[in-house]
Amino acid sequence: MQRITTGHTMNFNFNEKRSGTLFQGRFKAICVDEQEYLDYLIFYIHFNPLVLIDGGWNGDKHDALNFLDGYEWSSHLDYLNIDKLKEYFSLIDENFLLENFKNSAEYKEKISEWLEIIKEKNKYKKFTNKAIDFEE
Repeated sequence: MQRITTGHTMNFNFNEKRSGTLFQGRFKAICVDEQEYLDYLIFYIHFNPLVLIDGGWNGDKHDALNFLDGYEWSSHLDYLNIDKLKEYFSLIDENFLLENFKNSAEYKEKISEWLEIIKEKNKYKKFTNKAIDFEE
């Protein structure tokens, strides 16, 4: 991670004719040792683009799914096995998907369940101005 962040910082600073740091604090890695936590992280990452919906996400599951299914810059489409990104290099390890979900249909079912949970708890209101945070 240090090589990546240092290289990115040096390139950015060179292109922008500036100096100094870009990132605050140290990189932290946390061990994911429970399936429930891994599921949370997968959906946390895939739901973050919902902040880009004009006017914010209103909690409608179908609106969220339609937006996510059209958002090209997420691995969500890889999990659904949609070919929109095949022209780009994919970083997804398909074995990871199969280890965590039986297939794309199960992933889609789980993502739908998570959207319902967020709606029931009125957590969707947090999508209007910042990235998703499932915590109270």
